[in-house]
Amino acid sequence: MAYLRLIANTLPKVTKKAFGQKVTLLGRLIVNWDSILGAELTSKIKPANIKYQRGKNKKKIILGLYVPNGAIALELQYQTSQIISKINIFLGSEGVDKINFIQAPEKFTDSHKKLKQNINSKKNEKNIEKID
Repeated sequence: MAYLRLIANTLPKVTKKAFGQKVTLLGRLIVNWDSILGAELTSKIKPANIKYQRGKNKKKIILGLYVPNGAIALELQYQTSQIISKINIFLGSEGVDKINFIQAPEKFTDSHKKLKQNINSKKNEKNIEKID
């Protein structure tokens, strides 16, 4: 007799075989990003990619993070060790060794535009109510 299984329990096994460790690791980071770093840091950085670099004893994991501009990248450069430790606490044995900051303002403008549109639409609704 076959029993039903949760997709959440079987999906990581299937994706790990199909896509490898790289994609599942990045996916876990993206899904849990807010809880890993907190609201203040997640508004400034977003996960971009993961690269593996072979070393003498083990392979190093390098995490690429999107930042909106160079000033924030410089500010976060001083917090790199704290960011790495928070991520490694979440990941456990598959810890990140290094972080690369990638300047990509276009990754942050979409959410800003949506927020502006939302605010403008609410203002328009209030103006329409005043007219009626």
